[in-house]
Parts: sequence; structure tokens; C-alpha cells
Amino acid sequence: MPHPSPTATDVWWPSWEEGYTDLRMVADPASARVVPWQKSNVIVQCDYEHSEQLWSLEFMPRALVRNLSNRLEALGYTPMFTNELEWLLFRETEQSAYDKGYRNLTPLSPTAQCYNLTRSGRDAHLVRPFIDQMIDFGLPIEVWSAEFGPGMQEFNIAPEPALTAADTAFIFKHAIREIAAQHDLFPMFMAKPSMAGFGNGLHINHSLWRGDEPLFYDASASDKRSTLMKQGVAGELATLRDFTLLFCPTPNSYRRFVAHYSTGHKIGWGHDNKSIAIRTVTESPNNCRIEHRTAGADANPYIAIAACLAGMVHGIENELEPPPVVMGDGFLNESLESVPQTMHEACDAFEASSLAREYLGEDFVRFYARTRRVELEMFDEAVGDKSPDEVSDWELMQYADNV
Repeated sequence: MPHPSPTATDVWWPSWEEGYTDLRMVADPASARVVPWQKSNVIVQCDYEHSEQLWSLEFMPRALVRNLSNRLEALGYTPMFTNELEWLLFRETEQSAYDKGYRNLTPLSPTAQCYNLTRSGRDAHLVRPFIDQMIDFGLPIEVWSAEFGPGMQEFNIAPEPALTAADTAFIFKHAIREIAAQHDLFPMFMAKPSMAGFGNGLHINHSLWRGDEPLFYDASASDKRSTLMKQGVAGELATLRDFTLLFCPTPNSYRRFVAHYSTGHKIGWGHDNKSIAIRTVTESPNNCRIEHRTAGADANPYIAIAACLAGMVHGIENELEPPPVVMGDGFLNESLESVPQTMHEACDAFEASSLAREYLGEDFVRFYARTRRVELEMFDEAVGDKSPDEVSDWELMQYADNV
């Protein structure tokens, strides 16, 4: 559905007033991947430019990641990212899931058996074809595990430069959906399809390097975490409330924020602590990293990665220091602030943010906020105050097969 343009804008926005002029897709040859499950087919990532060259489109998500990566490169740092996407797999077809209104679907496994050897063995004949075809597709799958919810899966991908990692995460969902269809299975990346149990998260792991040297590890520090890493953490925490809308882009996203469900909604950081927004890991120099845990699987990976990059830039350029590490259960720590708990709050924080404008640009803030406001208006009109504690039919029809 075309969105009406934001008010008070004098830059390009697709509309009938300007005739819905074309955008030109500019292929990035380095991103080309042969699709192993389709004969003679290749997928190539593209950037955009206005067909008449009238407007700059640097606010597009892929351009945003590239520009922020370049800003860190100019400081002498190469950002490396990998994304852990959680998703549900059902013994349903696209049609049967739709016919059921995406309710009461039959999960791949009837019980939750996280990290269970038997569970993985039982599911391997169905899940292994996903892994094999995705590796052939050029997606560097390292680890597969059954997660906490019935039928919940997680594939861990090898670290890549930020833009490549965003491309990988973007086409990951496309690949999963197409491969699942071959096996009469139905995947779902919706953040919270049911109020019962775990939702689907997106954990964004990242670090900075100089050539082959990992820069987040400091062997001389008592906690092995370098000053650079702590500055990155500080910047991501300082921007988290303002940037929550980038990690949680739908009204359904905020249903994930339930204590003790690994949702990353408490603003704090710690040493291998999964009860807060930012977990840091120092198991080895090469694996020393920040893990940002707030995003849902419904997030646009380009935009979520851009938010992490912007937070790191803010922390490093301003030499910020993080607050004290959080020890113990962050969910029960009343001294910790939470991210916005509704999309209304998140929209307000994002639109009012000077940090968002500084690091993401005025055009991106205006346009992204406008699209989220339209989404919120649709939700409010369809759902309003009805069944606030239940996932609505509107949410299921809007997001079950569309995020």
C-alpha cells in the first residue's frame, strides 16, 4: 500500500503528485549468488538511484549500512557482523497455514527441547536440506540448533563485513521460505505469533578489526575487554531507547518484551549475561564480540545493523564510557531502564532523537518514522484496545508470512 508522504518534506517521496517515477536498481556484482534450487537463476543485491537523477537516495537501508561502515573504516576499523535469526517451522503448507488464519499450526516438533541431541537427530532429515542448499547458495551456515519453542530453529552464520552480513540476513528469510515450500513446510519469522512461550529474536553479533587483528580483545585487561569495545557498548546503550524502533519495527514486536524470555529489553550490558540488551563475550580474541539482543526476527537486517553501527560510531567518536556491568538477573533489576514498551513510545522517541538525525540522517528519520506511523495507524484502527493481551488476527495476517 502506498504511504502518503510526510509533512514538511521537500525531498523525493513516491507519490501521485510526482507521478510515481521509477527508481533505477543498480546491481552490486559482488553480491551475486547462484540459486541452487532454481534452474539458471541468480540473486543480486541492488542499490537504488532516482531514474531522473533528481534526488539522492542515500537514506535507503543498504546505502545507510555502507555509509556507516565507511565512517568506521575511516577511523581505521573494519566492522564484522553475524546475525542469529530465530524462526518457527511448521508442518504446514503456505495454503494450510493461511486457511487456519495462522493459528493452531502444527510445529515441526511437539515439544521444546533446546540443544537436545535427540531432537536435532529427529529433525535432521527435514532440516538438513535447508542447510545444504543454503551453503550451496553462499550463506555460510556454521551451526544449527533447535531452540526454546516447539519447532523453533536457529542457524548461526559465520562473521562477514557489515554490508555482506546485512545482505546475507536479508536473503536468509527468502531462502528459508523457498526451500520450506519444496518440503511442504511453513516458516515464520514473526516476532511473537502467540503470547505463550518464546518469540523469535534476532541477535546481532559484531566486532571491529584492523586487518587480521581483533580489536575488542585486550589480554592485559582484567576483563579482557578493550577500551574500544567498551566505547562501542557505551554508544549502543546511549542510543538504544532512541533506536528501539529500528530493532522493533511492528506493533507485534513489543509483545516479545516479557521477563525471562531472553528479549533484551532491559538497558544494560554484562559479561556473558543474556538477561539484558547487550551481552559481551571474550571466549577467545577472534570470538570477542558484542551481542545486541533487543531486535526481533521481524527487523529489517539492514536497518538493525545500521543502528548498531551508528551506536558504535557515537560511542567511539565521543569516547564514551559504559555504565557498570550488570551482574545477575537483569529482568529483576529495578534500577535498569527498559526500552520503549509500545510502538507508540518508540515512534515518539525516534522522531524526537537528535542522535538519530546525526547518525542516520534527517531524510531517513523522516521517512522511516512516517512508514512506522502508518503501520501503527493500521494496527490501532484494526485492533485498538481489543484483546491487548492476545495476538490479534490482524497481526497474524499482516506479519506471519510478511516479515
